[in-house]
Amino acid sequence: MTNRTLLLAALAFTSTSAIAGDKVSVCHAGHDGAVLMLNISVNAEAAHFGHGDWAPVTWYADDDGDGFGDAGVSAESCDQPDGFVGNANDVDDTDPLITDSNVPPLDYCTATDSCEDDAPTDSDDEEL
Repeated sequence: MTNRTLLLAALAFTSTSAIAGDKVSVCHAGHDGAVLMLNISVNAEAAHFGHGDWAPVTWYADDDGDGFGDAGVSAESCDQPDGFVGNANDVDDTDPLITDSNVPPLDYCTATDSCEDDAPTDSDDEEL
C-alpha cells in the first residue's frame, strides 16, 4: 500500500466514524416511572422511539407568567420545567400585559394613564 492509499483509507474511516458517532437525546421512562434524558447514538434513535422513548421538548422561559415564552431563553427537557412554557411567542417577557396576541400600539393607555379624553364617543361620528 502506498502512503496515499493509507491516507484515503484513514480519511474514509474518520468520516464514517464521525457520522456513526453523532449523538442525540431521547427521553426514557424507567420501570419506576422516572424519566431520564439519555444521550444515544443517532443510529439507535429509531429503536428507542420504537419502544416508547420520545424526543425532548424545547421549553421557553416565561418570566412574566403570561403563558407566552421568551425565544431567547430556552431549555430542552423531557418534562416541563417550572417557569417555562411550550411556545416562544412573547414579545416582552417583562410585562404580562404584552404578549404575541395583544401587542399595544405605541400610544396605548396604561393602567396609570387617564385615557378618557382619547376614547371615541358618539358625538365623534359624522352625521350622514
